Amino acid sequence: MSEESAGIGLVILAIVSVSCAVIAHWRIRDYSRASLASMLAAAVLFQGIVWLQLGYVDPFILIAFPTSLLISGSIALIVGSLFSVGDKEI
Repeated sequence: MSEESAGIGLVILAIVSVSCAVIAHWRIRDYSRASLASMLAAAVLFQGIVWLQLGYVDPFILIAFPTSLLISGSIALIVGSLFSVGDKEI
C-alpha cells in the first residue's frame, strides 16, 4: 500500500464516520447508544468498502477493524458532543 492510497483510505473512513455519526445522532436521542451505533456502522461499512475495492477480505482485518472502530468512535463522540451542544437552550 502506498502512502497516497493510505491517505485516501483515511479520508474515506473519515467521510463514512462523519456521515454515520450525523445520521445516528440525528435519529437516536441517547448519546451513548447513538455513538455506539455510529461507531459499529461506520467500521462495518468501511470494511465493506475495502472488501469491494480489494475484491477480497483484507488479510489484516483483525488489526484494521479495531483501528477503524477507534477512529470512527472518536469521530462519533465529537459529532455527538456537537449535537449535545446544539440541543441545549441558552
